[in-house]
Amino acid sequence: MDFWERIMIPERVRIPILGGWLYQLLSKRARRHIKKIPFGKLSLNDVPRRMKLVCTLTTFPDRIDSVQYTIKSLFNQSMKPDRIVLWLAESEFKDFEFPESIKQLQKRGLELRYCENYFGHKRYYKMIDEQKEDELIVMFDDDIIFPYYLLERLYGKWLEFPDCVICDRGQVLTFEGNDVLNPGRWSSISNVGLDEPSYRILASPGGGCLFPPHAFYKDANNTDIINKYA
Repeated sequence: MDFWERIMIPERVRIPILGGWLYQLLSKRARRHIKKIPFGKLSLNDVPRRMKLVCTLTTFPDRIDSVQYTIKSLFNQSMKPDRIVLWLAESEFKDFEFPESIKQLQKRGLELRYCENYFGHKRYYKMIDEQKEDELIVMFDDDIIFPYYLLERLYGKWLEFPDCVICDRGQVLTFEGNDVLNPGRWSSISNVGLDEPSYRILASPGGGCLFPPHAFYKDANNTDIINKYA
């Protein structure tokens, strides 16, 4: 982590009163930085590697102007992704005129894919069947500017634990006796899982979450189940 990222982490833990203000201030700083990066300096990985990094996210029309900054932060990673795929609902983007920012990102390698509207599930439900043995799927939200070393960090941890899902953010399922506490009381920062894998971690896919081949449950892209339960 760089200095600024370390400052942003404990906003609700160590400094609860000033945390929100500090987080917003540093987020504005990150936005100013990412806005200054010319589109021409953005690129995907062009060096052969054993495992490819496939970044996937989704958005909707109201965020189509601002999602460029999230995507730019993925192009700008210290470890370049091999693909960046933006999933869009066909029903929301029919005959849609995309802003120039998206067109410029397409020239740098951004892929626009269309599917049915399963909301946040759009970013993975089709990719499960498409994932190849040499691909690592990494999911993101569309309203975060991601740290420069995020992909490198996720990949490095995956090398240590190649059979695991790797997340940059998560909550720890917390007990009181034998009872599971309300998720609102689960810890966001904990030693659980930091040194070894744990089933107690609820990964936050939007913060950067890496899935190796065969990591998803067999019914994870069953749209009937998605409609019924999610």
